[in-house]
Amino acid sequence: MKLSILTATYNRGDYLNRLYESIKNNIIEELLIEWLIMDDGSIDNTENIVSQFNPVKNLEIKYYKQENQGKMQAINNLMQYVTGELVMDCDSDDYFINNSFNKIYEKKDILLNDTSLYALVFLRNVGKKVSGNLFENENKKTTMFDLYFKHGIFGEKVLVYNTNIRKQFKHEIEER
Repeated sequence: MKLSILTATYNRGDYLNRLYESIKNNIIEELLIEWLIMDDGSIDNTENIVSQFNPVKNLEIKYYKQENQGKMQAINNLMQYVTGELVMDCDSDDYFINNSFNKIYEKKDILLNDTSLYALVFLRNVGKKVSGNLFENENKKTTMFDLYFKHGIFGEKVLVYNTNIRKQFKHEIEER
C-alpha cells in the first residue's frame, strides 16, 4: 500500500525540513510513502535543501521544478507522477502529528473499497489544538458542502483521496 503526499512550494525551502522530519517520524512498516515536491519557481535554496534529505526505508522523495504557476497548478502537475493508491496534499509549512499515517492506514479499506467515496476527511491540528470542531459521526458519508453548511463542522480538514478517482479531476485555474 502506498500513500502519495503532494507538496507545492515557493520560496519556502526552510519549512521543508520540519515536514520531512514529521514524515520520517510517522513511517510505518505497512505503508510506503511517496513524497512528491513541486518547486513552483523558487529562487531560494529549496532544491539544495531537498537534495540533502537522507534516504529512509519506506520513503521515496521526488523533486520537480516548474516555472511559477501557482499552488493549484503545481498540484495539478504533480498528479501525473502519483503512483500511490491514496493521495493527499500537504503544504510546505505544515507537518504531520504523531500517529497520522497509522490513522490513514487504518481507514484505507473504506476509501479503496467504496467507489462512491472520493476522499476521507480527517481532523487537522493547528499547534496542539484541533482546527474547528470534532465530527459528530466519524463514519458519515457526506459532501464537503454539507459537512460545513448543514452539519456545522468548521475549521481546516485533511483530505486523503482515492487516487483513481482524484486523477479524474483537476483544480480549475483562472486565467491570469
